[in-house]
Amino acid sequence: MADPHCGCRRPAAASRLLEQAPAGIDTRAIFEVASRAHEQPLQTTPQIDITWLRGGNGKSPSRIDEILRSMELPTGAGYVLVTGETKELRSARRYVRHEVGLPPSAYKVVGYWTYRGEEWLARYESLDEKTKESLAELWEDTERDEEMIEDEYIARLESLGL
Repeated sequence: MADPHCGCRRPAAASRLLEQAPAGIDTRAIFEVASRAHEQPLQTTPQIDITWLRGGNGKSPSRIDEILRSMELPTGAGYVLVTGETKELRSARRYVRHEVGLPPSAYKVVGYWTYRGEEWLARYESLDEKTKESLAELWEDTERDEEMIEDEYIARLESLGL
């Protein structure tokens, strides 16, 4: 089912990831949905724990950061994948990268959609060309670690109110 606020098919992607979880590996999936109507049956095994939270999705404040901070994250073998609304995930990314100190090989934070994306894009497009070029140039620096570039890119976006 597509989320009306993001136009994506997250349950299908999440279902695929859960199906691909290695046998015998404890997997915890937490889904933040706008309402109970967005919950969907997903294939599970005894090693897969699924929790549905209501909130976020442009309807109310997200609880992703709060939940992530309350969890025990893997510091050895393991992987943390966090997906959701782009701006809501900035804090989650800072947490796993800088506070917990996970190496880039142990996590991925992916913004699948942007709340009021058309408004965000209009604000971005209204930036002067020099500013947009400087943002794009960050990604051309092949000498720097991609995660460091992402840190700077996010900081610049935030300083511009994006």
